[in-house]
Amino acid sequence: MRAVVALLVLAACDFRPAPRREPPAPKAATPADAGAVAPRPPPTGDPCVDVGAHVGELWVATATDAAQKALYEQERTKTVRKTADVCTRDAWSEMARTCYLKAEKWLDLQGCAGLLKH
Repeated sequence: MRAVVALLVLAACDFRPAPRREPPAPKAATPADAGAVAPRPPPTGDPCVDVGAHVGELWVATATDAAQKALYEQERTKTVRKTADVCTRDAWSEMARTCYLKAEKWLDLQGCAGLLKH
């Protein structure tokens, strides 16, 4: 009797794997997105990484078309890392870091360069 019940239970089970769920495809950048500015990431607690993130954000914002913006987005991590590394290595002053963080446009960063040790 137990064998019959076990066979009935096994026969009732569906042994097919669950269907795979594909993650939604990322949305392609449109010309309308080209002017949109990504939200500022939260502070990390490392002032130089925060400066690097802001510089990366400003750099991407300089893109003039969707293809250029996509390329800049791909390179953003390198920009953040390089800026943070130089900031740490050269021990940028608090005044210089604050200047970089307050910059609203890429060209504003030129004024901050004068605050760096040479």
